[in-house]
Amino acid sequence: MWRISNSKDGLLKFNIEKDVSQVINKGEGLSYIITKRDITLEPATKYTVNLVIGSDDSQNKPVLIVYSRKGKNTQHQLNDIVLSSKLQQIRSTFSTTDDIEEENQGVRINILGKQKEPIDIKTIEIWLE
Repeated sequence: MWRISNSKDGLLKFNIEKDVSQVINKGEGLSYIITKRDITLEPATKYTVNLVIGSDDSQNKPVLIVYSRKGKNTQHQLNDIVLSSKLQQIRSTFSTTDDIEEENQGVRINILGKQKEPIDIKTIEIWLE
């Protein structure tokens, strides 16, 4: 489901622990996880991203991006995700642009380097509104 990608100085580790996926970037540079297969979003349509996430290190600042390979690239970007030690639900609503083509979208989570503790990800969902 996910592919790991590291920048020149990134070193992302991925582990499944109990009911969460744990990601930690031990490198100095940016790394990210990205969907292996495209998802389908419809043009000019409202969606909600539902993310259940947490970390024992509140300095971890992941960035969630919903992107399209055709049309405007960044369909939604969720910055400044504040993490707590307990898993928390974060929701964000967005509308796709009218120039995208179905079956050409994906989700990416940027993970900055020098992390002390992993980020726990339990759920990433995109709901049609």
